Amino acid sequence: MTSEIIKATTAAVALADGADPFQAFADAVAPQFIVGKLLKFSKGDWISGEYNEPVEQKALIAGLHALATGWVRWSNNKPAETIMTTVNSRQVPPRRHELGHDDEEAWEADDRGQKKDPWQFTTYLPMIGASDGEIFTFSASSRGALDAVGKLSRTYAAHRRRAPSELPIVALGSSGYQHPRREYGFIKTPLFTVSGWAEVARFNETMVAAGYEPPDIEEAPAPPPNDMDDDIPF
Repeated sequence: MTSEIIKATTAAVALADGADPFQAFADAVAPQFIVGKLLKFSKGDWISGEYNEPVEQKALIAGLHALATGWVRWSNNKPAETIMTTVNSRQVPPRRHELGHDDEEAWEADDRGQKKDPWQFTTYLPMIGASDGEIFTFSASSRGALDAVGKLSRTYAAHRRRAPSELPIVALGSSGYQHPRREYGFIKTPLFTVSGWAEVARFNETMVAAGYEPPDIEEAPAPPPNDMDDDIPF
């Protein structure tokens, strides 16, 4: 996967000299930040694909080395523009005020009739079935979904200092919280429970076999030296 910030829109495709026109078309309209079936968590249910099919409970290998984050601009309930970068690249997505579309009066309304920012901060996490190799991309833009990916990323960061070639195997579950506005009730959120670890090579080989470019791999930072008796409080 590329490590540069990628902007994808529905505009015409510009070709560089010597570029494959079909590859350029694919990169423009369907960048590889979304691979396989789109995996979503909706009102307590895990669903995937174009027809929101229920996802059976199975172990998934989370490709956190290919985690992508950035912005998606929505128009007429469809993604119109995407600005993404991989976390591994260490590049930072632009700030919201740099994206434009700031006129709130021109924003579309959500299902509650409230104006909604067309730019949604979004994270894409590729995943594969641990037993069958089925490929998914989990899309996170809500507070609960981003928190779930964040917690999983924290677990991965700690583990890869000891085992940089391993990815977490997770079970799909649910959690939740009481919304501060009581009329919204209890909000269900996704939950990833780590049940084991799998080799990065296994994940990448599955991606290549399915026709996708393997993610770049960055070496994990070395753990700090442990030559003092006192614990370091940070």
